[in-house]
Amino acid sequence: MLNFTDPALNLALALLPYPLNDADKARALALRPLVQDWEKFLFWAWRHTIVGAIYANLKFLPADFLPAEVFQSLKQSARQASLRNMQLIGTITKIDRLFRANQIDYYFLKGPLLSEFIHKTYNLRASSDVDLFVTPENFARADALLRRENYQRYEPSIELSPLQDRVFRRYHHHFCYYAPQNHVSIELHWALTDPHYIGPKTSQAWFARGIEISTPEIKTKTLSREDYLAYAFAHGAMHNWEHAKYFLDILAILRNPAGLDWEQIRAALREENLERMAGLGLRLMNQLWDEPVPEPLKGLTETSAVIRFLESYCLRALEEPVADESISPRRHLFWILLKPGWRFRLFHLSTILVSTRDWNLVPLPDFLFPLYFFIRPLAWLQNKWAKRAH
Repeated sequence: MLNFTDPALNLALALLPYPLNDADKARALALRPLVQDWEKFLFWAWRHTIVGAIYANLKFLPADFLPAEVFQSLKQSARQASLRNMQLIGTITKIDRLFRANQIDYYFLKGPLLSEFIHKTYNLRASSDVDLFVTPENFARADALLRRENYQRYEPSIELSPLQDRVFRRYHHHFCYYAPQNHVSIELHWALTDPHYIGPKTSQAWFARGIEISTPEIKTKTLSREDYLAYAFAHGAMHNWEHAKYFLDILAILRNPAGLDWEQIRAALREENLERMAGLGLRLMNQLWDEPVPEPLKGLTETSAVIRFLESYCLRALEEPVADESISPRRHLFWILLKPGWRFRLFHLSTILVSTRDWNLVPLPDFLFPLYFFIRPLAWLQNKWAKRAH
């Protein structure tokens, strides 16, 4: 049950699941009289990136549910998000033509096309970038094509040496580009997530068994609902569920289970050892919206000291006014407990020693690459001192 100290936060989260069911509507109507500060309500809607879902859900509630000025503010924000989504679809259309002209198959991961597939509307959630997956054999060509078309690569911003490229791919899952003509960012993936969560081989296998999605101008593929569910649980957990938007697609899929292959879901979770991450998401949804755990997934929600710590950490993150971008020891503890096993934990800890910023700061030839492990703590200290000086 939603019981954060701020009633405005409780109401904003109550209006997230789309479409609202009878229990959701009753909860929202009960929470509405408790809200006095409507500026805070709007703040939480923006903070959790759920303005589109809240605005879309108002049609299921009385016309005077929100004060008129609050409704108008949500309407304006939803309209701006809709225009942004149209920009993204325009960018996807251009890239679709570019890749097809050069015989590069690609797959769509997130954004307005996926929103249409899951929610039957492009505008339920605001998307900030375009996420595409390209198979490893086509990745170098896709990267070169985007840059030839004036998409500016900013991560990594340097030309990678052969060793740097191998290291970068071991610790990361995409390159990032910026389209200055319409201010859209593009992420070109070779894996769904950082490889120690969902690796490139698994990512490729999941997309290979994906399903087609299309618009009048675009025809591509995305993950099946089963594999997308496994990915969404991992993605939300990696971000410690600090934005409520991460629950939106999961709630929609689980509330419309017709045709779901539960064994495929369990197999996908087992394949990359994601059961604890999925169990965490299921427990949080049960706490926040009284969402029942599907019978085939009940074995994932067993209680332990580790799960209680992870759950407490996420609930605290949800009510922080600003999403915490700092990398504290407590946050590292959260991350290393997301998956069981010392191999995963040691690999995660090794990420502390690798930073592409150091490669920009001190260019070294490959035969001197081990020196970066000594440069990293010095660069970290320099960064801390610079922050304190400001």
